[in-house]
Amino acid sequence: MATAIGRADVICTAVTDEADETLELLEDVRALPGVLGLESWTHLRVLKESY
Repeated sequence: MATAIGRADVICTAVTDEADETLELLEDVRALPGVLGLESWTHLRVLKESY
């Protein structure tokens, strides 16, 4: 999770095993006080990821 400047105030990465888990997580985040909007996307395949 990181704070950001620009289009989003916060950017977060979440890993789930099932689409239903992802949907439940997104719905939980949307329900948090102060959340005015939420945008999500899915990686179909990760070729390389390093931090």
